[in-house]
Amino acid sequence: MSTHPTNDQLQAEHIQSLHQQLLADIETLHAKETSLKDYETRLRSLLERSAGSTTPFQAGKLDGTTVDLDAAWEKFHRSQALFEAERRAFKDERLLLREQLAAVKKREEDVARRESWIERREKEFATTAAAAVVVPTTPPGKRSLTTAPFLAVKSMFTRGS
Repeated sequence: MSTHPTNDQLQAEHIQSLHQQLLADIETLHAKETSLKDYETRLRSLLERSAGSTTPFQAGKLDGTTVDLDAAWEKFHRSQALFEAERRAFKDERLLLREQLAAVKKREEDVARRESWIERREKEFATTAAAAVVVPTTPPGKRSLTTAPFLAVKSMFTRGS
């Protein structure tokens, strides 16, 4: 018996390793999704707190000068712009996560289809191997260049007798 794995065994091991890798990728994606959902809830709570206040900042009272008021509004607008940029980035990450999840599902389906194909092929091989009778055939002896002169001499001597 041969200790070397067959091509089908190598393919099955490769598919098994791909399947384990997919499971690990799915776990990682679920962890990222949970983290992103937590981040989204924090951002939404920040938005609700900022929407509930009427002043751009709550650090203290303004003297009423326009310079302080303009600076406060500028600070408010910058924070709103940063928040919008974060929201867009979060949306992009969420879309990317959906695409990756769809790709993982497609890979899972491909692996399942390949596994079923391998099982069918193994069954076919098993049935054909059991049904086939192997008749050993010996190839005709090959004459080498060194034996040809001896055979020629032998044939000359056997003809004469």
